[in-house]
Amino acid sequence: MNYLQAIEQLSLIEQKYNVMSIKYKNISVWPYLRSYLVDQIGYQKARKSSVSNISFILKNLFTYNPLMLRKKFDLWSYSGVITRKKIGEYYHHHASGVLPYITDSVLNLENPEISRPHFRRSEIPEKNIISNSWSIFLSRGIEYFLRLKKPLKIDNVDILDKINDDLNIYFDYCFRIRLLYAQKLATDFLLALGKKPKVVVMECPYDQMGYVWSFHSHSIPVIELQHGVINANHYAYNSAFHGGILSPDILCVYGEEEYKFITNRYTPYCPKVIKTGLFILDESNKYFKDDIFKDLRGKYKNIIVVAGQSDCEESLLRFIEETSHITPDNLYIYIPRRVCNLNCNSDNVIIKFNVNIYQYIKWCDIHCTVSSTTCLESQYFEKPNIFVEINNTAKKYYEEILKEENGSYFVNCPEKFRDVCDVINNNIFIYRDLFARGTVENVRKVINKFLLC
Repeated sequence: MNYLQAIEQLSLIEQKYNVMSIKYKNISVWPYLRSYLVDQIGYQKARKSSVSNISFILKNLFTYNPLMLRKKFDLWSYSGVITRKKIGEYYHHHASGVLPYITDSVLNLENPEISRPHFRRSEIPEKNIISNSWSIFLSRGIEYFLRLKKPLKIDNVDILDKINDDLNIYFDYCFRIRLLYAQKLATDFLLALGKKPKVVVMECPYDQMGYVWSFHSHSIPVIELQHGVINANHYAYNSAFHGGILSPDILCVYGEEEYKFITNRYTPYCPKVIKTGLFILDESNKYFKDDIFKDLRGKYKNIIVVAGQSDCEESLLRFIEETSHITPDNLYIYIPRRVCNLNCNSDNVIIKFNVNIYQYIKWCDIHCTVSSTTCLESQYFEKPNIFVEINNTAKKYYEEILKEENGSYFVNCPEKFRDVCDVINNNIFIYRDLFARGTVENVRKVINKFLLC
């Protein structure tokens, strides 16, 4: 069963059972559990943080000065090192990189990644930063001790047992609920250790709902900055149920498409949605003024940037490799989602790690992906898209948003890819305006309502 089939199964489960009646400490935990259950249904590798490795956590605890927690900051920001992209001398966060432009009173709590540890202080713009390994270390430790206590009291736990039986799986919901509560207790401790912020900004709250629970229990509002795809096929946003205390208060989205999707749902994802744009696009567009491919343009007809994805990295690269053999006049720049072991036997395919993909999209001729949001970002830079259909995800995600008139084509074989390149070279397109412009000022207006009160 693939991911999209797992999403369909989740929908059927939510229709069959009163899932919101599954509660722990009077909190409905279904919005949290469903995001992990989808992996189990889809037989995917568990989506757990790469920082779950204890030695890696310990190594990163003192990368930055943890005593920063003792200081007073108006704003706390949660983000991951994996989202950083280099612009000039600094590596900026994809979405929350906007915050240092708004206030100096911000503390960044950053998740490290095994494939990309924390950067040196001299390489980042944030003045105040600690590793979020502390939150993870505390959460894992608390979860371990919770195992030693008497069994959890979960309201309507029989529904979870029935779901396991229906799907013929073993989903360890007790572990997940313990970890959720452990996240809350760990965050309670950090808040008691330091001084409470006025507001919290998170790039990915649906993986850290225990933190959100804690902040709300302390009357601290939580703002989410969109960092990736939001549509009917994303497990975090396609539920018919609202997460309540586990969900953010405000969601800042890229533009009109995400705004319409969230606000038109029967049960909104969060109380308020605001169009603010994407910081990394605005900054990349301003900074990268020199054509990085100028020395290659005379050698190739098309320079094609391919955005890799963690869930289909190998299969996409093999498709590109096969395509490259029948399109020798194309140069393919393959940029993986994460650093990994990839090899390609083709003279006109180059694999690039740890680069700012937006610099490459800005100066390429064609952008290619399966279903990465870089297809939306390519519209910002007025570049055509070629979607490679793998597991039927490309059309499912973007067929209703991006049309051929917008320079977007769906292919399922190398021959079709070759033909589409010819079509693109002989057409003019009307690109969609999918991102609100002026991200810094847009986010400033949202944040200042809390900072200035």
